[in-house]
Amino acid sequence: MGTEQIFKVVRFKLFNFNLAFNLDTVGFTFVILALLLMLAFFIRKNLQLIPGKFQVLIEELITYFKTILYESMEERGLKFVPFIVALFLFVLFSNWLNLIPHFRPPTRDVNTTLGLAVLVLIIAHVNGIRTKGWKNYLKSYFQPYWFMFPSNLFSEFGKTVSHAFRLYGNIFAGGIIIGVVPEILVKLFHWLGVPVGVVLMTVANLFFGLFIGAIQALVFAMLAVAYITIQAS
Repeated sequence: MGTEQIFKVVRFKLFNFNLAFNLDTVGFTFVILALLLMLAFFIRKNLQLIPGKFQVLIEELITYFKTILYESMEERGLKFVPFIVALFLFVLFSNWLNLIPHFRPPTRDVNTTLGLAVLVLIIAHVNGIRTKGWKNYLKSYFQPYWFMFPSNLFSEFGKTVSHAFRLYGNIFAGGIIIGVVPEILVKLFHWLGVPVGVVLMTVANLFFGLFIGAIQALVFAMLAVAYITIQAS
């Protein structure tokens, strides 16, 4: 499930380098962005003084990240609430595409997860420079001893790579599990009848798709908060 190409992969050569442009990833990325824009317009249009269940859910999500950021960086952390919420929702919706047959989540492409991790890296370091100033920012790379500079510098790149590949690996593996496990369950319990097999497949898909996808989105967003906080401290 989710391994077939709906869009094409465009291959071209640039300065003797063979490059590929994955329209599958780009296409589904725009699908996710369109869904998020529609969600934003829907929420804004239906805001009520006495919120309904859906509005309460969105407000609780925003309040959760607002609380985390405030506890991490106090008032100066609140400016990152829109970014963290948007990051969480983008990754969440991307992960949930695993549930739709033949749909390929953008987060199953390492270029997407690496791009998001680099975005977090840039925001974290720009904020760190603004918060601490150039002098203290550069000085932090020579702590606790001057010869730790290469190690500290490598550590920053290591965080970004780890941030990207953790999400990519989990979603890639999750897609395989969603495609394989339900079929195994159906075969194991075929003697119970077809309806039971369908139920087992549905439950497995919901668990691995919805639950695991949500957990990975939350972990990615929380790591982003942690990296931004570290650079600001």
